[in-house]
Amino acid sequence: MYYHWWLLTIPIILFLPSIFYDLEIIFLIFTFIFLHLNLGLKSILNDYLHNKKTKVFLLSLIRVCSFEFTRCTLEFLI
Repeated sequence: MYYHWWLLTIPIILFLPSIFYDLEIIFLIFTFIFLHLNLGLKSILNDYLHNKKTKVFLLSLIRVCSFEFTRCTLEFLI
């Protein structure tokens, strides 16, 4: 019954030591986390926010924060 949780957890636990092995893997994981976060926030704002001015302000704030997150990630990796 709970095998689904184990099928998702065990590969991640086995994958964790390999993250620190290669710098490109870390960069790839940061990139996918960033894209997932960015697209998720934009879809939440577009779905649940109906005031146009607030939506435009928050979408521009997400864009500015995404530039800052990219800059901090590149500083960390380089």
